[in-house]
Parts: sequence; structure tokens; C-alpha cells
Amino acid sequence: MARIGPDARLVSVCFYGHFSMRCRVENMHINLPLASAQARQPSLRRLESVSGPRRDVHYMRSSDGHHLYVQVYRSRIWRLCLEADGGYPPLTPSA
Repeated sequence: MARIGPDARLVSVCFYGHFSMRCRVENMHINLPLASAQARQPSLRRLESVSGPRRDVHYMRSSDGHHLYVQVYRSRIWRLCLEADGGYPPLTPSA
């Protein structure tokens, strides 16, 4: 899934579902256990403001400065979302 801004630039891109585990974002991939993701990316932090009983969202800045949202279900990554910096409304991670 991708989102284009009003200036026709790519604002965000999300990977989820059956996206290949061979493809990695910041050395993380779909279905990776959360503990492994945290070991690979120590700056990955849980976002208390959007996490709850039905979703668990973690956040870090990617190596190129983008926002990276990592959604976890049953202690495994099920969605990775990269979002551009630049005054766009934030992508609200959905359940």
C-alpha cells in the first residue's frame, strides 16, 4: 500500500500480509519476532499513544530519516510502514 501527497510525491509505503520475508526494511521483515526486531534495532520503541489491546505499534527513525512504524500481532511483525518527513499528516496505523 502506498500514499501519494498533494504534490505528487510518495508520502508513505506499507508492507504487510504475504509480503516476501526476503525483503527487509531496516533489517526487519514480515513475521519476524518482536524480540529479534528489538535486538536488531535497539531504537525501536513502543508507541503507547496508539498501542492497545488489539494492536501493538512500535516506532523508530530509519537510517535515511524516515519514520518507521512497526505493527506487531502475537509478538511478530505483521506490518511495516515507512513515512516521509515533510509536513504531511501522519499515517495513523490501523488495527
